[in-house]
Amino acid sequence: MEIKFLFLFLFFYFLGVAQNSFFAYFNILGSTPNFIFIFFFILIFFSDSKKSVFSPYNLFLSTAAGLFLDLFSYDFFGASIISFLIISFLAKKFLLLLKEMQEQQPLIYFIPLFVLSFIFNDLFLVIGYYFIEHIKPSFGLTNIIAIIYNLAFAVIGFYIFKKLKLFFAPSRQLKLLP
Repeated sequence: MEIKFLFLFLFFYFLGVAQNSFFAYFNILGSTPNFIFIFFFILIFFSDSKKSVFSPYNLFLSTAAGLFLDLFSYDFFGASIISFLIISFLAKKFLLLLKEMQEQQPLIYFIPLFVLSFIFNDLFLVIGYYFIEHIKPSFGLTNIIAIIYNLAFAVIGFYIFKKLKLFFAPSRQLKLLP
């Protein structure tokens, strides 16, 4: 289990470096993909729904992803950690309410939950700026493009993660006898 946490910690670091060095050149009207948030959300969405909302795994994901997003961004330190903890809690509560799904983690639940979480994360940071630096919040075309741009990468990541999860599932073994 500790190796899994170390791998995720290093992977969030790698995403932060890639997001701020290489992918900074792939912006559309000033919006760049937020791969740390996308990967964090996919991991929360596909995590075991039997785990509690405050499992060590969810707390670690929120803290590690928020830490690297805070380190590699110009936002106030700690704001992303708090935002990710809240998003993790709310997303897991929502997924626990939908545990009677026939298909595990369908895209129809992923898209609105991702969009709402992305908007919440942006609003949380903007409200923080408003109270600390008295900058008026605004929502415009750039925010909508950022949501669509990040959603495109999130849907691609959703399908990749879903295929990987099915491929590594233990139920793929051949059963000869009933």
